[in-house]
Amino acid sequence: MDLMSSTPPEIDWTLPADLLLEITARSDIRTLVRCAALCKLLRRDILDPSFIRRVTSDIVGDCYPVTSRGGLLLLRRHLHVRSSRRGLCVYDPITGHRTFLSKPPGIPYNSVSFHKCVLLMATDGIDCSLLIFVGSLNTSFPRAVIVQIFTSLTNTWGPILTHGDFAILWLEVGFDAVVLHGGVIHWLTHDGGKILTYDVCIAMPGILELPVFDPATPKFKGGQLHLGSYSSPDGHMLLRLLVVVGSTMSVWHHLPCGGWVLETMTDMEDKLRLLDPSAPPEQPLEIWFMLSGERSNVILLHMRTSSMTILLDLETEEMHVTRSAPSATLLEIDMPSWLRAMTIFS
Repeated sequence: MDLMSSTPPEIDWTLPADLLLEITARSDIRTLVRCAALCKLLRRDILDPSFIRRVTSDIVGDCYPVTSRGGLLLLRRHLHVRSSRRGLCVYDPITGHRTFLSKPPGIPYNSVSFHKCVLLMATDGIDCSLLIFVGSLNTSFPRAVIVQIFTSLTNTWGPILTHGDFAILWLEVGFDAVVLHGGVIHWLTHDGGKILTYDVCIAMPGILELPVFDPATPKFKGGQLHLGSYSSPDGHMLLRLLVVVGSTMSVWHHLPCGGWVLETMTDMEDKLRLLDPSAPPEQPLEIWFMLSGERSNVILLHMRTSSMTILLDLETEEMHVTRSAPSATLLEIDMPSWLRAMTIFS
């Protein structure tokens, strides 16, 4: 028998799916993102909530997300945790880079229920690459809002700023904030009465009125209103207010000259019933807002009649049920830009 002329057996180089997923789980975040972007089968498993909890447990440790912006997460360490690490962390989930900061020295750390934290970037029109706003209501009288700001220019917390003229309104605003160019932060009050603003460049609070609604409309509850932003034809970011009554959604745009204009009004009942065929025909459907993307048109909705979580694209009006569990914040990453910046291996 001529051993030299024999044909070697073919080798199957395909790895089992479970083994490939295990290798991915043990890789760094950059590799994990590459795998999710390049392989549809892996992407499905990577997006599973149980897999996400597994791979992020060692990354964030004893921290929980407070807010996100520009692809970065601001994490806060749990109050009950005693650690040599500092109280706040700015985390980049793509690169894995973490920057730990001390908690703001002038703000009581035991009143996190009144804390509001906002991340600002250079693209917001500020004079540094990163700015962290932390505000809280003091627990003594007279009531006042205490503000401290961290900037990457000094790598330190600035002086304590006290504002007593909007302490009551501070109690009525939510944690989600919208930042417009020039470093102006916007919060919507729970009852939809006003918008509280804060200009970080001049340390000045302000109030912005909402649209004038139909007098027959009942008083809004927190989940019926959502504040976001949109890009005007000239490229400026402006405020966008979403209002939902039952299954009808209205979209209001704030104009550059001031004032509001009703952009669209859409009844989504037919699409919602397709997503939930078990809903009784005689039962009115009701949806509330949960979270939205920072700059995209993606909105997470909660269908109160069935406790379903629905993802809605405002631009295409497409919607589908999502299996992702709601979280404290929604992280939005410009994946096409990241993929274009990655090195291509030949």
